[in-house]
Amino acid sequence: MRIEEIDSKENHPVINERPTDIKTMKEINPNENKQMPSHSYWFPLSVGCNRLLCVLCIILTVIVAAGQEREDDVVTAIFVTPIVEFILYLAAIWVYQGFKESSKVSNDNEK
Repeated sequence: MRIEEIDSKENHPVINERPTDIKTMKEINPNENKQMPSHSYWFPLSVGCNRLLCVLCIILTVIVAAGQEREDDVVTAIFVTPIVEFILYLAAIWVYQGFKESSKVSNDNEK
């Protein structure tokens, strides 16, 4: 395909050759490479569920900190609660991946 443009400096037409092949148009698409994988080992759920878990972590930390009577306990609750939640999350992911791998092995044995 030929596209003629007018060069503003010299007022003569400039001819640009652009490929119109579908393959080259797909290679030029910049959004194709920016997509993140939807699942990983540490975040096996969808993006929305992962964000929901983060919001629940913050809400639980605030609730536990608000329930404390002394100021020293509030500071401790703010730091300890997310650590405990993180450890529980790692344990849940470990168990989830174990079930996922065992179901994959059982599916392979059936074939």
